[in-house]
Amino acid sequence: MVYVSAKAPVPAANLNPHRGFTLTEMVTVVALIGITTAIAAPSFSNLLKNNRITAAANELLTSLTLARSTAITTRTQSVVCPSNDSTSDKPSCGGSWEDGWIVFTDIDGNGEVSPPQETLWEQHPALGGTLDIGAPGALATRIRFQPIGTVPGFNGTFAICDDRGGDADQRHNMREVILSFAGRARVVEGDGGTACP
Repeated sequence: MVYVSAKAPVPAANLNPHRGFTLTEMVTVVALIGITTAIAAPSFSNLLKNNRITAAANELLTSLTLARSTAITTRTQSVVCPSNDSTSDKPSCGGSWEDGWIVFTDIDGNGEVSPPQETLWEQHPALGGTLDIGAPGALATRIRFQPIGTVPGFNGTFAICDDRGGDADQRHNMREVILSFAGRARVVEGDGGTACP
């Protein structure tokens, strides 16, 4: 007669059911994560700052393009100007470009929004953060687009910078918006020609 045991033998591999990491392995992994983070953090921070500068430059470019096309289509002067109350019900020109800006039709040529005959096309809020916009000469106060799209006396270069500055060593960290006499604008990497505020 053959007897079969109800209990099967335990394989040798399952003798120690508790598995985990040793202290040495855990410390090694934590050290590697710390080193990787320390190396990647500055690069990621620069990437975020560069993206903010590029976004601000593109927003200014869009507003300049809107003002030019509005001047051409409505056959009246259009103005883009800095405004420290750009998001209010009755915005006016004044302040710095990083405080915000407005785009409007300037029929009477006084450089201010005069509703209801003049249309306010855009109210851009302040940029926020550490962004600054340098604007030399006439660009510091306003840009006037003629009905044919030109900007006589208002052509020049805006410099968009942050807390890293825009000197010769750091100019790759800035963007410039170049406005031609014909009223066309473009964004380029900074060359340091226009100083940061």
